[in-house]
Amino acid sequence: MNGKAHSTELTIQEMYQWKAEDSTYTITDIDGHITSVIDQAYRGFIDGLISIETFVDRVLQSDTPAFRMAEELIEKDDLKPAKNELKKFNLARYFTSVIKLFEHYSPEYAYSPNVELFFNCCFEFGLGREWFTDPLAYTTKRSDKPKRQFELFNDLLNLIRIESRTAEFDRKIYSRQYNAARNFKSAVEFIKKLFARRLLVLRVDLYYLSQHANCITVEEARKDLAHFLYNMRRNKELSENLEGYLWKIEFTPLKKLHFHMLFLLDSAAVQNEEFWANKYGTYWSEVVTKGRGRFYNGNTPENKKRFEVNGQCGIGKIGRIHDDPADDLDIDKRNILLNTIVGYMLKPDQVLLTTKLCNGKHRLCGKGYGPSRHKKMKA
Repeated sequence: MNGKAHSTELTIQEMYQWKAEDSTYTITDIDGHITSVIDQAYRGFIDGLISIETFVDRVLQSDTPAFRMAEELIEKDDLKPAKNELKKFNLARYFTSVIKLFEHYSPEYAYSPNVELFFNCCFEFGLGREWFTDPLAYTTKRSDKPKRQFELFNDLLNLIRIESRTAEFDRKIYSRQYNAARNFKSAVEFIKKLFARRLLVLRVDLYYLSQHANCITVEEARKDLAHFLYNMRRNKELSENLEGYLWKIEFTPLKKLHFHMLFLLDSAAVQNEEFWANKYGTYWSEVVTKGRGRFYNGNTPENKKRFEVNGQCGIGKIGRIHDDPADDLDIDKRNILLNTIVGYMLKPDQVLLTTKLCNGKHRLCGKGYGPSRHKKMKA
């Protein structure tokens, strides 16, 4: 079977953008009115991390200092006396902003290798107690030889470069990329197998009401998910036409712990995507969490239109994979599902992960076949 797609590689900015988009907190009230709140502080935090990624990339692409003191000869009354003059180079533009970038540090998160490298180097120099305001002013750091601020800034750049060449740094990059790529590849292969038939793809987020979300621990959230999946597989209405599902646990400051879900149903048996997404969401909110939970239905006409504008509408009815690409009319839509939606679900942990979810004993994502699929596979 084919299904080859455009590049599956997400850029750093795209991975952070998913994190930023996930900061939208959606709640449905009793009358069915939907209210969305944007966590502007979290979005500002994400923008700061993107700036750090850019800064570190530019530091590593060059060995040039930000400043250099040079001796200049000047003409004066037939004499050529020399004076010291501070020369600025490209990285000097970050001189006054680097401390502000450092202020984005929070012990609540595990960062990308580049961002972690930046924070560690800042801590090494005690930059939380320093301010880069005047390149020629002396720093507060105690040393045998007093340093000016531009010298300390140059030292920071050098330390970032030195630490980036260590085996430990390479290991961190490889580990993050390997784990994300492994999960992504496994999920894509799993979903491709399901596309031997036409599917109805549902995108649903499961979360908690704000008054309960602050109290929910990772263990409790996982227990609720396990309860949901166990009951779902044994509920005839929800499982009869379920081919498979994919889940991912996430955390954002406003939404707190929540789950991104994909449900893949046999579209020959079920048609109304908004109705079925509501079925799964309502089961979570009313049965599993007993009113503590809420859900976001990505398959409403309004939400699908928003996804279409952003080029992310790989949900709804999607045709099976054909051996001949010329007959595969839904290849573009399927590729959005596989490369964009599944990629966004599984890859952004490369750049940011809350320490609440860093316990290696628990999986951050999972997948499973529906009971009907199991029967077909055994037949």
